[in-house]
Amino acid sequence: MLTATNLHTRIAAELDQWGRGEYEFDVTIDGCELRIADDGLACHVEHIAVPGSAEGRGYGSAMLSAVTAWADREQVTVRLHASEEFGTDRAALARFYARHGFVPANRIGGMVRHPHGQEN
Repeated sequence: MLTATNLHTRIAAELDQWGRGEYEFDVTIDGCELRIADDGLACHVEHIAVPGSAEGRGYGSAMLSAVTAWADREQVTVRLHASEEFGTDRAALARFYARHGFVPANRIGGMVRHPHGQEN
């Protein structure tokens, strides 16, 4: 059975094997989806999704914390967009991302997280 802890561990292992020269990182584990694109300057979380039946189990946080831990180790800035595309309230998404260190980058939902130890 999938737990938040083993999801985090599996995502972290996949990220550690990903070469930043490869443009896209895309993984699905038990219906939890994560897609990241690298433009050479920053990594962009293009898609992060948890199946409705698995919401509230910490899977989204597990995936995002794996990304931010990796970004800190690699000294990579991470960007994302809090989108209502899948029915989640943008303000709720912004609060969720803020708990993981993201701050607003623009007025239309863009958010950014710089690695620990790196100046903005």
